Amino acid sequence: MRIKLIILFVLIGMFIGTVSDYAQRAELKARFLKRKPILDKMKDKGILGENNKGFIVFRIPSRENRKVVDEENADRLKIYTHIAKKHGIDVNVVGRRRAIQIAKVAPPGHWLQDEKGRWYQKRGGER
Repeated sequence: MRIKLIILFVLIGMFIGTVSDYAQRAELKARFLKRKPILDKMKDKGILGENNKGFIVFRIPSRENRKVVDEENADRLKIYTHIAKKHGIDVNVVGRRRAIQIAKVAPPGHWLQDEKGRWYQKRGGER
């Protein structure tokens, strides 16, 4: 009987953890989607760019929406950290890999940073 209770508590703990992870992922996704129009507009204006570490940076000195940018980068770091721990790799590796993915899907006109730190504006058809 005692072993059955222990197994039950372990299973409940796993279920709660899974539900909690799902809820956290849903919250993160909602925050990303809420910020996306603001960030995209700033990227379209050339105020923001995507660096080679997987984060958004100001290319032009501005205080416009600083809090939104900081929140975006904080949430990205949470995800990168989670992925790094899950796969046993450095968080910086995850960020660099994400930067490559971001560059592939970025629309023309957005500013990106290559692996050597040089900024370039994406043209049509680049991948």
